[in-house]
Amino acid sequence: MTRLYLALQFLPLAVFVAVARKNGFTPEAWSIAFQSSAIFAFIETVLLVIAKKPLNRLLMGANLFLAIGGIAFLLELDTVLAFYGQMMETTLFLAVVIVGLVSTFFTSRGFIEVADRQPQDIRRYSQYLLVITATCTVVSVIFRGNVLLAGTVPFVALIVARKLLQTKLQRRTVQ
Repeated sequence: MTRLYLALQFLPLAVFVAVARKNGFTPEAWSIAFQSSAIFAFIETVLLVIAKKPLNRLLMGANLFLAIGGIAFLLELDTVLAFYGQMMETTLFLAVVIVGLVSTFFTSRGFIEVADRQPQDIRRYSQYLLVITATCTVVSVIFRGNVLLAGTVPFVALIVARKLLQTKLQRRTVQ
């Protein structure tokens, strides 16, 4: 069940990529991809909240990225669309940074998403993850326009770093 739950959290991103690819990565394709994946992101978030399941913070950031993009296309928000067009993959990481900042400083599980540890440890490890996220954001800016190096590789690295930090924090004894 845990793997299915995790896989379902990737659904909005998978829809985004599949729809954009199917429609040839044209401006119309991006509009359809953002709007359709934003709907999936919204439904998924509501269902997980109702089910009282913890939300993966990295994927919450991805959902925020999709929601902003979907709303921008729907409402024809030219300034937002221009920013997304110029910053490209980096906008995903900026959304993750926003979620990371809010969850680090305003939630008990932090950005690292670990319960039952000392609050100062959760905060410290969340800050480590924020630094790694900021680093991935810089990498994304440097390789902007290259989907693999600006998007896929840094996002996968972020997922791996998060898991390693979570494991290290969970192994620490509660003092």
